[in-house]
Amino acid sequence: MSYRRGAPAVVFPPRFSPSAVLYHAFLAAVRLVDVALFGLRVRGRENLRGVDRAILVSNHTLVLDPGLLAHALRPRRVYFTMLEETALIPLLGTFVRLLGGVPLVRSSGSRRERAIDDALRQLGLVHFFPEGDCFLRNQEIQPFRRGAFHAALRRGLPVIPVTTVLRERAWPLWRRLGLPPRVL
Repeated sequence: MSYRRGAPAVVFPPRFSPSAVLYHAFLAAVRLVDVALFGLRVRGRENLRGVDRAILVSNHTLVLDPGLLAHALRPRRVYFTMLEETALIPLLGTFVRLLGGVPLVRSSGSRRERAIDDALRQLGLVHFFPEGDCFLRNQEIQPFRRGAFHAALRRGLPVIPVTTVLRERAWPLWRRLGLPPRVL
């Protein structure tokens, strides 16, 4: 079921069986990759205890950030905002949406607000990359766009920062082999 321009943003609720099965299968694979390839270490997960609804924000340093963050936030599920253009890509758009991607329309404020409200109603957590783009391996925070903060303010929700900290591999051989940095 591919996404079409103007379609509802959240159509695969968390309890929708194919979505839940795909999500948990994907997360199991992601957890293996995160530990084996990135050496992922998670700190501060306990800070989400008692938080029912919130807007999460983080830097976007790797293409696989949504998977890393889904792993770090487990057992909680979170919806990740994405551009509508990404959702329109055949197969990829459907795959990402089944994993919790919510397409946001740049031009329509009411549709964007409805999508955020639907996502918050179903899971309580919506994640934004406020820098807007993926800045590969960059550890300097870029200027934020205001969308995530505007969404939180309109709904009276807290904004919870999450960071992806990268540490380059110590051995030159690992870097020459093209292994990604460690994620802390």
